[in-house]
Amino acid sequence: MTTAPPPSNTDFDEFAGAWTTAEAAEFDAALEQMRRIDPADWTP
Repeated sequence: MTTAPPPSNTDFDEFAGAWTTAEAAEFDAALEQMRRIDPADWTP
């Protein structure tokens, strides 16, 4: 018995995509400071 392939949903294709390496690097750089953990925030 063979099964049919799952349907290909394209409803949100206009909203989804992939970033280029440069776009991903720019995004990571913009968030770098927010991702730092300040130990002073965790001391009583």
